[in-house]
Amino acid sequence: MTITSLLSASPEMMTLPVGVVEVPIVGEGKTAFISQGGLVAARVFEGPGAVPTTTSLTADAPDWIPGAYAGTHYVQLNGGEWSAITANSSDTLTLESDLPISPSVVFKIHPLQTVDGLFGASNAAGFTGGVDLSSGDLLVLWDSSVQNYLGYLYYNSTRERWEDAANNYAGGTILYPDEGLLVIGATSASIRIKGEVQLDGTVGVLAGEGGVSIVPNPYVAPVAIKDAGFEGALSGGATFGDADWLLVWDNDLQSFSKYFYYDTDDSTWKDASNNPATEDDVIVPGSSIAVIKNSVGVATWKMSAPFTFTK
Repeated sequence: MTITSLLSASPEMMTLPVGVVEVPIVGEGKTAFISQGGLVAARVFEGPGAVPTTTSLTADAPDWIPGAYAGTHYVQLNGGEWSAITANSSDTLTLESDLPISPSVVFKIHPLQTVDGLFGASNAAGFTGGVDLSSGDLLVLWDSSVQNYLGYLYYNSTRERWEDAANNYAGGTILYPDEGLLVIGATSASIRIKGEVQLDGTVGVLAGEGGVSIVPNPYVAPVAIKDAGFEGALSGGATFGDADWLLVWDNDLQSFSKYFYYDTDDSTWKDASNNPATEDDVIVPGSSIAVIKNSVGVATWKMSAPFTFTK
């Protein structure tokens, strides 16, 4: 993982709010768990407001163009809670998902990222393209709500566009902020992602009852397992078999390192062999992890940025 023009000499201090992230892809049909690299589409609005109901957000005379954000943008609070926008008037956003009611919030509006937007309509990211689904890198989308793949996308090097398995245009496919991705690589390479740095907390949903969720590292810096905050969403146990699981993929080994929250004595993260997690056990930038929540019920995970931003 290389971060270009993004971090200062001190890993705790960022100097620029935008940058480029290089994410490694492994070839020969091997799998890489990737993310949006800790980068988001540039904000189009930032300011104070209120959340009078769980599905609405208001601001004081922002002069939004009615309908401008519907279906194409999302709102994110500083704490990380976010929702897609389904409609908007000149001063009110209608939300797809619930946000916590509050008389005073600070929020940003970002475009929802798409395959074209993140990786380039002309494949600026540098995926290996092909003439059909069998000859290039495959971008794999997972939906934890239905526990199935949404589909396989690839860059058609003949028609010069992103397509799905049926060769339909797929560049407009939305990639949500809490969504991890998989790539099955044809050749080993690094893809390049550009964007605005994600500075705020990040919130997402985990499937329950043994469901699998693919969760991104939403930041441009490594996140230590023990500092990622998943203990608030996952059930712990005395052994790996008793608990919910956090699985970190290794591209080179093509296997998972397995972790659980040990909550019996000293309440700490451990690996599957009961060794305590250390500072070296991290979710690297540009990657995603798999979370298997064996316990009952959907849960919300919340992660804080592993750095301090100074303007």
